[in-house]
Order: sequence, then structure tokens, then C-alpha cells
Amino acid sequence: MKKIIVFCLILLGLTFVACGKEKNIEDLLDKEKISSEYNIENEDKTSIKFKDKDGNSPIFKIFSIEKILKIDYDNPNKLSKMEEYYLNHNWKTIYKDKETLMVSYEEDETQIYEYNIHTFDNSKAELAIIVSVGATRKVLEDELFNMLKEAKSFIKK
Repeated sequence: MKKIIVFCLILLGLTFVACGKEKNIEDLLDKEKISSEYNIENEDKTSIKFKDKDGNSPIFKIFSIEKILKIDYDNPNKLSKMEEYYLNHNWKTIYKDKETLMVSYEEDETQIYEYNIHTFDNSKAELAIIVSVGATRKVLEDELFNMLKEAKSFIKK
């Protein structure tokens, strides 16, 4: 009888471990594709940051993909709070919907343009995707959407 109880407890314990095992960020992303096209700057279990290999290009991109808590992901005000922060720091909103925010900052004297794109994806886990862009010219909205599409292409299907 003791053997049956011990066996059931072990089986129950293994079930909880298997159910509670959470995927790391590397399980969700195509790291091989990322490293072939970009330099990985930082990586841990919940986030990865990578940037263009050519630091002198006229348009320079930095990508950050991060797993976030479900409670933060489900917060209906997350984009509005981000937008408010940017507006308070002289950034302009280019585009906003219920899951994506695009903002820009133009430095008139130096002709340097900065763009940030924030979006959220829950296809595999709650992910925050951020694309930061520095440019020596204005970047069109369509180009920004293509950069966002590229960032999403690194997420495994």
C-alpha cells in the first residue's frame, strides 16, 4: 500500500512540474534567424535585445522582446500610459490602436529622428515587442509597420 501511495505522490508531483514548466524566451523565438541578421546584445530567460550589425546605417534598429506578466498584459490602459509618457516628453503619436503604439521624436537642430514602436503579442505567451529606430531621415509609417512585421517574424509559429 505504501508503494502505491508513494508512486501516486511521485506521479502527482511530476504532473505539477510538467504543467508549471514555463517556456523561456528562447523557446518562443527563432534565435538562429535573429543571430544571422542581428547582433544579440542582452538575453535572459524572459527577454532578448538585438540590434543592427551595421551601426553606421542611415536607419538603425534595436529590437526588444520580453515576456510580461499576464496581469500587465491584460491591463487595458498600458498603451495609453505609454502614450501619455511620450507626449509629456515632446514625442508625437504616429499611430495607435488597441495593441500597437508608434511614436516619433524629431531633433530639429541635428536632423536626427527617433521612433519607438510598442506592441503586444499573445500567440504563445504574453510578449511585449519594442522596436527603437534611429534615423538621419524621416521614416514613413509603412516602413515602421514593416519593421514591426519583421520583429514579429522572429516569434516561432
